Amino acid sequence: MITGADYNTLMSKGGKLVDRKIFEKCVEYYHESSGSDLINVVYDTCTVREMCATIHYEFERYKTKDGKYRNMLVTIDHSALFKNDTGQKDKFEMLGALGEALTYMKKAYPVAFIVLSQLNRNIDDTRRQVEGTYGNYIVDSDIYGSDALLQHADVVIGINKPATRKIAKYGPEKFLIEDPETLVFHFLKSRNGLTRISFFKLDRTIMRIVEMQSPAREVAQKIQVN
Repeated sequence: MITGADYNTLMSKGGKLVDRKIFEKCVEYYHESSGSDLINVVYDTCTVREMCATIHYEFERYKTKDGKYRNMLVTIDHSALFKNDTGQKDKFEMLGALGEALTYMKKAYPVAFIVLSQLNRNIDDTRRQVEGTYGNYIVDSDIYGSDALLQHADVVIGINKPATRKIAKYGPEKFLIEDPETLVFHFLKSRNGLTRISFFKLDRTIMRIVEMQSPAREVAQKIQVN
C-alpha cells in the first residue's frame, strides 16, 4: 500500500527487478516501523493449550520496563488446523475449547484475535447458486463448527464473491453484481453493532479491498394490461 506497486511487481514476477525507488521506499518503511511493531510467526501446528502458553510467553517476553503488557493482535489461519488435545474426540470438541480459550485470554491480557474459518461444503450446493434467492447469502450455519465459535466471538463476518459462482443477481434483494471483483461482507454477528451486508471491491493491483456503495437492485417490470 505504501509503495503503490502491485503484488507481482514486489515479488519480481518473471525475474523483473524491482524499481530502485520502490525498493528504497520498502527499506525506509521497514526502518520506520521496526521499532514499533513486533511480529512473530508460529508455523508449527499446536493444540489450543500450546497456543495459550505461547501467547502467555510472548506477553511476558515483551513487557514494558514498568511491568505492563503491550497490546497484542493474534491472527489464526485457520481454526480447524489446531491439533486435538488429550480428551478431545474430534475437531468440534477442539473448536469448543478454542472458543473458551479465546474468551479467557481476552479477559486475562490486552489481546484481540482474528480467526479465519472454513465454510461447510453445503455452500456449494447447486440449489444455493440459483441467483436472486436467499441461498446466495452466507449464514451462521455455513461456518465450520459455528456453534462452538459463534458464542465467543464479538464480530463474525462471512465473505462471499458472487462472481465465482456466476451469480449476477445476488440474494432476494437481487443486487446486480456487474464487477467480478465485488466482495460481499455478511456481518453475521456484531456484539456492539448491527448485523448487515456491506460491499467491497477487490483491488488486485495493490492487494487491498475498498468499501463501495451497495450495487443497484433489479427493478421489477410492470406490465399494464388494458
